[in-house]
Amino acid sequence: MIHPRLLDKNARLVAGHRGMMAVYPENTLLSFEKAIDFGVDMLELDINVSSDGQLVIIHDLTVDRTTNGTGAVRSLNLPELKRLDAGIRKSEEFRGQAIPTLEEFCQLMVAHPQVLLNVEIKDRTEECVDKTISMLAKYNLIPLCVFACFDADIVKYISRKHHLPTQGFPGFKMQH
Repeated sequence: MIHPRLLDKNARLVAGHRGMMAVYPENTLLSFEKAIDFGVDMLELDINVSSDGQLVIIHDLTVDRTTNGTGAVRSLNLPELKRLDAGIRKSEEFRGQAIPTLEEFCQLMVAHPQVLLNVEIKDRTEECVDKTISMLAKYNLIPLCVFACFDADIVKYISRKHHLPTQGFPGFKMQH
């Protein structure tokens, strides 16, 4: 079942893009918690996959811009990713913030069933989609979700295989 607010064409939703990234380190649990405290209706988050197949929340395909590390997310395992500092690039006061797993995020969201989720698939693979949907289903969060990707084949896959609401982007920005 899809949450009614996702289907309401007149709804005006305040979304926290990567949490409250204007003030806090993007895509960290702290950023999501602060956005929830602020009263957002929806959180946008970005899903990638580590080398050992774990779902992690980080925008880029590399860790270079948002952490003190370098390299592709897909080339690092979860323990390696967890050792990186995802807060220091924002400010010294956020030193020690970690890249969260999708499961950690889901555990946070169980206490906030009023918050909708815009889940963007960054690792443009069916593996990432299937694992993401499975994890969200484990925590009964699927009705709160809309899924996005800049790869039209992945958007089509989500819609056709999983029958879930998707969000596309202008054609000139899409792949495939």
